[in-house]
Amino acid sequence: MIVHVTVGTIGRRVSRSAAVGLSTLLAGTVALAAAGPAHAAAPAGTARAAGATVTAGPTAPTVTSPDYPADEGWYGGPGVPGSFTFDAGGDTDVLGFRYWLDGGAVTQVAVDQPGGSATVTVTPDEDGPAVLSVQAVDAAGNRSPVTSHTFRVRDTSPTVTDGNPTAGYGQPRTLTLTPGMPGVVAYTYRLDAGAEQTVVAAPDGTATITLTPTTPGWNTLYVRSRTADDLPSGERWHRFHLETRPTISSVQYPLGQVGAPVGTPGTFVFRPGMPGVTEYVYRFGVLGPLRTVPAGPDGSASVTFTPPNFLPQQVTVFTRTADGIASESVTGHFQAGRAS
Repeated sequence: MIVHVTVGTIGRRVSRSAAVGLSTLLAGTVALAAAGPAHAAAPAGTARAAGATVTAGPTAPTVTSPDYPADEGWYGGPGVPGSFTFDAGGDTDVLGFRYWLDGGAVTQVAVDQPGGSATVTVTPDEDGPAVLSVQAVDAAGNRSPVTSHTFRVRDTSPTVTDGNPTAGYGQPRTLTLTPGMPGVVAYTYRLDAGAEQTVVAAPDGTATITLTPTTPGWNTLYVRSRTADDLPSGERWHRFHLETRPTISSVQYPLGQVGAPVGTPGTFVFRPGMPGVTEYVYRFGVLGPLRTVPAGPDGSASVTFTPPNFLPQQVTVFTRTADGIASESVTGHFQAGRAS
């Protein structure tokens, strides 16, 4: 006799004597039905064989963990593995369990004996509340209700203290790294997409590093610590802004004010916000053409512009170095007065 075996959404035809292994049973509900138009597909949660329907119903398993118990405490940390035990409560039809963390991929594990238990290792990858979901699976492939084991993962990421938060472009910053977990012996860090570096911690667990960032605008330092037992901490992100924007000034048309009458030529002075500036790229108006003016010996430059009317005007400018490094741009607004 030929029967139809459906595993999840995949169907195949096998002989009646074919064995259905544990991995197949755990992959999804198995429905066995005699081939023929008189037999409808079995619904989830039932197993049909030789015309008989058996209502499945393994009870939900219990879940315990000595490392991440389901209480109000905070435990472990990102990257710190924990042991979890699933127990079928003596239901001898149960062959194994399915489990997943926070909606992630499903993993399967067999019981140590029918109706017994299984112990697995799960490693959370971020701090905060987490949910481990578990189902028991019986010999017919039926799944129990889900048991949700909610636990809290401690924030173990180090803290970063910037000793020179106002440092500008090309100026060194001294940062102190302080552990967020006991036993820290080293830190691994990188600036933006740069290469990772490692620094050894002092006996008190702290470390000091010096950075000289050269990326205009926002920079991000990523830091992790590690213990002597090679347990990692969570990752700390420390963002800081590297000010590189030039400044704009004009005697005839002060920014943010109504200046000289329409038709009066105005001189606009650009000054650098970072060292090594060799030129300024600027435009007047939203759609005006981009123009370039070289920087003088003191790093500044001057251009002239005559407002064509008394409507609000704007000037936008950024700088470049000889190496082609561009600063952030700055936009200033001004307005000519009505002619008397």
